[in-house]
Amino acid sequence: MSSKYERMIKPNLDKIGEMIAEGVKVKDICKAFKISNTTWHKYKVDHPEFGALWEEKRTELVADLTALVEEGLRSKLTYQYKMVEEVKEYDVKLDGSKTLMAVKEKWKLIPPCSTALIYAAKVADPVKFDYDYKLREARKKKVEAETSKIAAVDNTAQLIADRMEMYVPSQKSA
Repeated sequence: MSSKYERMIKPNLDKIGEMIAEGVKVKDICKAFKISNTTWHKYKVDHPEFGALWEEKRTELVADLTALVEEGLRSKLTYQYKMVEEVKEYDVKLDGSKTLMAVKEKWKLIPPCSTALIYAAKVADPVKFDYDYKLREARKKKVEAETSKIAAVDNTAQLIADRMEMYVPSQKSA
């Protein structure tokens, strides 16, 4: 008797590869072939052709999605033009008939998306454009400065109290 892998999975490797390439979730592929998620991962380890198929199709999918994201981000980082309206010019004759003479398009310039610009800047140079980090550091320095001032005042107050002890006997000793 052949294993479930030999009966269900191996003959359908092409279909499984297509499903992976389309971005179908592993749990949905498992459901379609009546195997558990644990079995899926076991097959990847135990059957090299299955593991290689997974890696190949998953890598292709990630590369495609990355290219799509980069293209979308690139389009958001540049000025774009959007057609606002179409203006049609007619030649009106004395008898009332119209003849279309020209069609002109009005375009509007759209500036880059500020969110996309900020994202791209943070990805390009995370240290330079991480304002949260800079804010945290500034707050940390402020707290440290205030703490050192308080410590200095406390030390000064203690020194004065100690000096006063030398000249004025404390209430405790009397």
